[in-house]
Parts: sequence; structure tokens; C-alpha cells
Amino acid sequence: MVYGQVVGTKELLPWSYMDAHINMSYCTPCGFRFLASNYRGVTQHNQFEQTEDLIGKVEITPAEVAEQLLKDSDPNNALGGLIEGFFFFFYM
Repeated sequence: MVYGQVVGTKELLPWSYMDAHINMSYCTPCGFRFLASNYRGVTQHNQFEQTEDLIGKVEITPAEVAEQLLKDSDPNNALGGLIEGFFFFFYM
């Protein structure tokens, strides 16, 4: 074996396959309502208007929104944490 040669390189994928990028969209107000309904069972809440306004200003993925919604079983705390997360994303 030559020094530095990697054994089994035929099993590795070519670099072009490993550099594939996945384009994901950011969360929209409609997507937020869908996630809140699915993960917290909430269809109406007094914090929805503020949350939807912030979604328009912040680039956040649906996965990040879902993560925040799942952090607490109480919808009030979950939405409050989501709003705090928006301020973190917006001002950082």
C-alpha cells in the first residue's frame, strides 16, 4: 500500500454527490398556524398576531418553529418561547 492511500475508496461517493445542497423555504404565517395546530392543538391564540408579524421579519425554518413549539407542553409558554426566539434570530 502506498503511504496516504485510502483503502476502499471505491465505496465512497464522488464529491459531486456529497456537495448536494437542499433548498428549504422559510416558515410563513400559514405554515406557523399549521404547525401550532398540529403540535399544540391551538387554532386561535392571543399571541398569534404578534407571532405572524415576526415571522414576516425573521428568516426561520419550519423545523426551528416546531422545535420551539415542542419545548413546553403549555401553549402559552411555547408561544412565548417562540416569540423570544424570534427576537434572538432578529437581533443576532
